[in-house]
Amino acid sequence: MTVAVPIVAVLLGAMIALGLRWNGVPEGWSTYLAVAALAGLDSLVGGLRGVTEGKFVRNVFIAGFLSNAVVAVVLSWLGERIGADLYLAVVVVLGGRIFNNLTLIRRKIVQDVQDRKERAKVREAIAAIPEAGG
Repeated sequence: MTVAVPIVAVLLGAMIALGLRWNGVPEGWSTYLAVAALAGLDSLVGGLRGVTEGKFVRNVFIAGFLSNAVVAVVLSWLGERIGADLYLAVVVVLGGRIFNNLTLIRRKIVQDVQDRKERAKVREAIAAIPEAGG
């Protein structure tokens, strides 16, 4: 069930986005939408990392998803108001977190596969040992 939550959230969001019939995002909103989407992707990958490590907590995922998106948009808006490109800082930080989480997920999966192979070899070796006293 915990694996399904982030996947269902992404699929539901994609279906809603595809179902909306509009003439695109207003130009003034494009930066905000981009950083909000990146924040959502960061939360999704973080949730998948939590699942692979057995530490996923649904309430933390939902709170992180919403707060990351809001903070990213607010920083972008604030940067626009003061004349600084703070959205670039948001992109760099969230992009770095996404790649870091993907690296950790990949490592965990590779380690799990290696551990399974080693356990199978040990089981085969134990099964090949003749029973004593027989």
